[in-house]
Amino acid sequence: MKKTRILLLVIIFSLLIPRLLKAVPIRTDIDNPGFLSEYWKNIYGSRLKMKKIRRADLPKLYRVVRSFEKRYPSSLIKKTLKAIHVVRQYRVDNMSFSGTYFDNVIILKSNGPRYDHAYLVRILHHEYSSILMEYRPFPKKEWISISGKYGKYGDEDYFLKNSGNARNEKIEFFKKGFLTYYGTTAFVEDVNTYAEYVFMDKRHLDKIGKKFPRVKIKTKVFIQFYCGLDKKMNKYIDCSI
Repeated sequence: MKKTRILLLVIIFSLLIPRLLKAVPIRTDIDNPGFLSEYWKNIYGSRLKMKKIRRADLPKLYRVVRSFEKRYPSSLIKKTLKAIHVVRQYRVDNMSFSGTYFDNVIILKSNGPRYDHAYLVRILHHEYSSILMEYRPFPKKEWISISGKYGKYGDEDYFLKNSGNARNEKIEFFKKGFLTYYGTTAFVEDVNTYAEYVFMDKRHLDKIGKKFPRVKIKTKVFIQFYCGLDKKMNKYIDCSI
């Protein structure tokens, strides 16, 4: 009887919270044909494995989404983000993905060794950055030129298959204008990594920028881009940089 009451409360909580918070819709119905992009289906087929999240995890996910969406104007969210699709596992062969995106939808993996509240919010900022770069053209040539001769990116597939830590910082990366190993693998991951730091670790980013000019300049270009996305963005990040 007690378990039934708890389950009932979880269900009610799950249904009411998004309406109370006006949150981005969260979907967990992995068997629905529209849950995954046709691109991923065609490329990976049966090699792609997903597991549905437990209903008991939904309250945690609503808190994560709320923490994420409150960092942006609601007008921007409504124009650019349809939903967040949440899974417990998202794997292709031996590669496990924390998140991805398609058609203004973010797919978020909710469970893992490091998957606390802050880490999940960080992933959302990372993936949303990709969506925003499709919403408005990002100054790619200017961005790459900041790193000068170091502006060539590596092999993202190799990284995903072999690296154990996407967010390991090194001074050699900072000197070149990158923040982490993952940021060196592709242009979009470079920008997305800056999104993580701007929204989740800005004080640390500023400290890095004081010592490494390329990081400081890239931070300025990133913030200028974001501030141009919506006239209310200056209420959410400092656009005076």
